[in-house]
Amino acid sequence: MIIDNLHPKDIRNSLNLEKNRDRVFKAGRGTGASGSFFFFSQDKRFLIKTLRGDERRILLSMLDDFIQYFN
Repeated sequence: MIIDNLHPKDIRNSLNLEKNRDRVFKAGRGTGASGSFFFFSQDKRFLIKTLRGDERRILLSMLDDFIQYFN
């Protein structure tokens, strides 16, 4: 699926584990009270946030509607 001219290969490249490894470990040092942390992908195209159980469940429950909204 291509959304806003963003191809799956672009996402894979931006989120490449080797390229983001240092960022992930640095982000873990500054976790908030919830235990989640944020970091930008190495090319600064994506902001990543870890999700806890309830956040994950809520996001997944509304994901189909969210995708439809963007389409």
